[in-house]
Amino acid sequence: MFYDVHLIIPEGTEFDNMSPQLQAQLDALDKRWPSSIALGTKPYDSKSLIHARIRHHNLTKSILAGLIKAHDLTWEVVGIRKAYKTPATYDNEGSELQAAYYPVIEPIDKAKILPFIADINELDENDNVVPRAAIMADPIYLPMYSGTDPIFLPGE
Repeated sequence: MFYDVHLIIPEGTEFDNMSPQLQAQLDALDKRWPSSIALGTKPYDSKSLIHARIRHHNLTKSILAGLIKAHDLTWEVVGIRKAYKTPATYDNEGSELQAAYYPVIEPIDKAKILPFIADINELDENDNVVPRAAIMADPIYLPMYSGTDPIFLPGE
């Protein structure tokens, strides 16, 4: 079973530069992640928010936390969801009872990832583009590299 995982890791972390032991453990998870930061994000405080695709029979935050601790890494798991949608359910008349959805294992803490979200461009009174930092009131979409639907975090 595949999972979409969001991690905060030191900026510039590269798989090829990791210890052979860590590489072997990540290979065992059939990890798939880009060497760049997640789409629509920016580095913050010398760290990056990344999206990883991991295969595991029953992935939890504690499993990843154990791997992180065993290798003395400064990574932080900020979200986990299964990489497939459950099927929608319908009544006998064909009306949808439950929409298809991605089961969430560890919900993303929006406040924690906000500093990593790319600036939002707005127009000022003179029609000049002015960037500003994302805030809790902004809806946030975290696109996926792997073809699954983005994660939507509504404005508050």
